[in-house]
Amino acid sequence: MEKQIYIVRHGETDMNRLRIVQGSGVNSSLNDLGRMQAQAFYDYYKDFGFDLAVCSGLKRTVETIHPFLLDGLPYIMKEEFNEISWGDHEGKASDPETIKNYHSIIDSWKNGIFEHTVPGGESPTLLKERLLIGLDYIKSIPQQKILLCTHGRALRCLLTILNNESMTEMEKYGHKNTCLYQVRLKEDNYFVELENNIDHLTGSNLIHNDW
Repeated sequence: MEKQIYIVRHGETDMNRLRIVQGSGVNSSLNDLGRMQAQAFYDYYKDFGFDLAVCSGLKRTVETIHPFLLDGLPYIMKEEFNEISWGDHEGKASDPETIKNYHSIIDSWKNGIFEHTVPGGESPTLLKERLLIGLDYIKSIPQQKILLCTHGRALRCLLTILNNESMTEMEKYGHKNTCLYQVRLKEDNYFVELENNIDHLTGSNLIHNDW
């Protein structure tokens, strides 16, 4: 059975705007711009006939798909699609040392050292394991057109899974707030047909940054 999976990143939060790492431990809400982005996404895709919405266990994803839920679209929260945990970095304003450590970790992932994390954080290896569980759930359900709302790092890792790539490739995937990746699932194979699409954000005032 063929499925269509529409993967959207959540709308902007104040922490996105301030470039503060949220991770899975900070349960922030969308800011005014994020709610405008969510509404713009709904206005553009409301007639696509989604059968089910799947979101993470964090409220910024639920708030992003909320306009669809007002229309009666059924949804389920799956923590497997939560953002990666950034441990001790979560919720803290960036300073030169924090930024240096962050880039050091990203560089280690680019070099295939996937167990490297910040103190108390989650590794890409563990992130991938739970994302695979989430994908198995989506494959198992009868619904064929699914809206999936997740997070930046989770999205990057997810794309490497869908494209059968090493996680060393995570950084090549863009992820603007409410960007869309469209994926076709056929005979247990994934085909990414649309990448980082923001056609719904027609006004430049709806685009702020890539966090």
